[in-house]
Amino acid sequence: MKPIKISIFGADGHTCQIPRIKEAMQSLGHVLSNESPDLIYSNDPTGYEKAMCLKKKFPSSFLIFNFLVTCCNSNK
Repeated sequence: MKPIKISIFGADGHTCQIPRIKEAMQSLGHVLSNESPDLIYSNDPTGYEKAMCLKKKFPSSFLIFNFLVTCCNSNK
């Protein structure tokens, strides 16, 4: 499989998901890059704005946002 160039955004700390996501993408042979990426991924709201700005710069890139939704049960 041909490696893809991917940009990854979101909370980036020791206990956050971003370091593991980046490590996994690199271990699969993909390249982390903010220059003409094939794929732009934002894991949480802290990265949405940067991801959207990069998408405007590179409109042919695929853009993925991860949305976490909390559901509540109104019958409690």
